[in-house]
Amino acid sequence: MFNLREIYKSFISINRNARISIAVDPLFTIPITMFTAYQSIYMSQLGLSAEEIGYITSIGLLGQLLNSFYAGVITNKFGRKLTLFVFDIVSWCMAFVAWALAKDFTTFLIAAILNSFVKVAEVAWRCVLVDDSPPEERIKVFAFQNVVFVLGGMVVPVGGLLVSVYGVVTATRIMLISGCIAMIIAIIIRHFYLTETSVGLKMMKKSNSKNHKPLKDMADAIKYIANHTENFILLIVVVLNNFQYILKSTYYNLYLTEKLKISYKLVSIFPGLSGLVSLIALYIVLPKLSNQDEKKALLYGLMLVSASNLIFVFTPPQGYGILISSILLGAAGTAIMGPYIDTCWANSIEDDKRANVISFSTIFITVISIPAGTIGGYIYTINPLMLFVLIFALTFMMSLLVFILLRLKTKRCCAKAIDSDKVI
Repeated sequence: MFNLREIYKSFISINRNARISIAVDPLFTIPITMFTAYQSIYMSQLGLSAEEIGYITSIGLLGQLLNSFYAGVITNKFGRKLTLFVFDIVSWCMAFVAWALAKDFTTFLIAAILNSFVKVAEVAWRCVLVDDSPPEERIKVFAFQNVVFVLGGMVVPVGGLLVSVYGVVTATRIMLISGCIAMIIAIIIRHFYLTETSVGLKMMKKSNSKNHKPLKDMADAIKYIANHTENFILLIVVVLNNFQYILKSTYYNLYLTEKLKISYKLVSIFPGLSGLVSLIALYIVLPKLSNQDEKKALLYGLMLVSASNLIFVFTPPQGYGILISSILLGAAGTAIMGPYIDTCWANSIEDDKRANVISFSTIFITVISIPAGTIGGYIYTINPLMLFVLIFALTFMMSLLVFILLRLKTKRCCAKAIDSDKVI
């Protein structure tokens, strides 16, 4: 049984900015998750081919790359709070309006370009979540954030009801307009109640000094990543995760309807089912992993996600039993993987380096991810199943990299123990 009092106490114990951000995030995650469930189908219904959908995804990622170059600089210069306010309006509210009005390739492209400014907002948002949180508290912050994301998935069946009444195109436009209104409310609440973080105030002061050199910040960030093996390997894991997520989120539901012969109405049920399982896993499994090494817990989550992707590859048309088993495993794995991948990544970066390292590592992540949409569209056109074989391979590679990290940590611990014995 859920102990709501203990959950509330745990939530109250995290820093104020993180609490406020998490509390209003359902007004973002619910509209985004509902739209994402039907995005590729919506574009397809309006006449776009799989390859055109891929091109838009890639161009949007190119926009994210360009925005990543100055994301850290803007976040440090103007502060986390103001940056988040401005770029959330551009990347979500304005993009949602553009998507709602979209009718062809060009208008969808405009929406993707507006949404690409999310990279600036993302750097500020991550800093708001973790700047004033001690490392041991960050797993709770990201766990609660993951709960919000999961709850967003559980509301997706409402989108299915809209689709059953109004059809894919009209229903998706209703989701987009109502979502835009919800986001505006969230942005206003967050702007009035958030305070600039202590690290943010320090970096604003530094950025406004005459000695501040953005190019040096970039060079320092690259040097920092290159000189920290753990940070570098975790960056590769994040890159692979981002790549497979783009492929899966773009073509998963399209594959369900076109190849597995799942009806449009049922597509919205699966995120709700996934959300319910993720919520249970977050409540039951995560507390049991709290005493485990963070990277070991991350490995458990990745192994479940890999198993889920492998099962999905063997799912036949209308093979509901196999499909649901894949969804259940994937939901449990993602519930574990999500907060731990964010926690490991955040804890591998020093506080005063965070905005710049996140910003310039985002450049690297985006450069690698730019071809994802085009590659996905090309593979899907030739053989849709091979796209999901690739997704499995990527998550399996992530598991291997985290396993290598654990082995490196074990060797370091052994080396320290030997050195201690020599001293004695």
